[in-house]
Amino acid sequence: MLIRSAPGRGRSPLIVTAAVSAALLVAACSSPTKPTPIPPTEAPSITCPLDVAVQSADGNPVAVQYTKPTVSGGSAPVAVTCTPASDTLFPVGASTISCAATDALGRSAVCGFSVRITRTPRLRVSKFMAFGDSMTYGVIALNAPLFRLVSLPGSYPARLESLLVARYTAQTIVVLNEGLGGETTDDGRRRLPGVLSTDRPDVVLLMEGANDVNQNHDLAVDLVAGNMRTMISEAGGAGSLVYLATLPPQIPGGARAGSPESVPLVNARLASLAVETGAVLVDIYAAFGDGAGLIGPDGLHPTEAGYQKIAETFYDAIVKTLEEPTTMSAIVRRR
Repeated sequence: MLIRSAPGRGRSPLIVTAAVSAALLVAACSSPTKPTPIPPTEAPSITCPLDVAVQSADGNPVAVQYTKPTVSGGSAPVAVTCTPASDTLFPVGASTISCAATDALGRSAVCGFSVRITRTPRLRVSKFMAFGDSMTYGVIALNAPLFRLVSLPGSYPARLESLLVARYTAQTIVVLNEGLGGETTDDGRRRLPGVLSTDRPDVVLLMEGANDVNQNHDLAVDLVAGNMRTMISEAGGAGSLVYLATLPPQIPGGARAGSPESVPLVNARLASLAVETGAVLVDIYAAFGDGAGLIGPDGLHPTEAGYQKIAETFYDAIVKTLEEPTTMSAIVRRR
């Protein structure tokens, strides 16, 4: 049986159901969806460059460029600032650079490093003259007295010049070799005035007396001291500073080691002479110790390592006494 709704009594159930479904669909479509949260960025981090070291040739401030810090993280844009800025003039001494990274959210990270300006080392003088016998000239004994090698590039004056040139790059340093094989201090006393007149050195490096010891043994003490005193006076009169060296040890049993026991006696007198005359004492004997590896098979002449040790000992004395002071007055030894 077909049932019809009476007119004016409401909507058809089918129509009502459709209307409700439509309304629910509209409501569902118009309901706002919740956005997926964006994870916050990490705060910025900053890493400064390594410390910077620069030399000033004349002691005046130097413009220094340095690498920018490395930055990671943070909300863009991230601003990076360093104070003082790169290319600033930095004075001699140590300056601290402070850097900061600040992101768009106002979060900051900081780091720091230093710029160190040192004055290029300088000596008060630049011309040296080494005076002495075969140990100044550069004789190396190989096996016996008849087998000797002369090596001027390997002599202590040449090695000393290399050390000084490497450190004092803003100056022209010269070390003249006026060694003469077989010379005694009496011979040297007579030869020195002419050499001083020709070379006109700022500094005289005196190391002589081994031949006197071999010829006169203990009697060489007074002879060497008297002649060396005269040579110190001659050099001083010519306007030269004097660096007076003790003699290296002799190794007993060597073919040319004429009097090992007399060497310490002569050296003790030379040390006293340096005090009396104002010469700078350069203690080669102490630097050699027992002489192992530093004295050749003849018991007298240094090996190549021995000549290097002599050069280094003179070098240390020169740096200590003749280097111009700076605001950062520390003696930098050889490397």
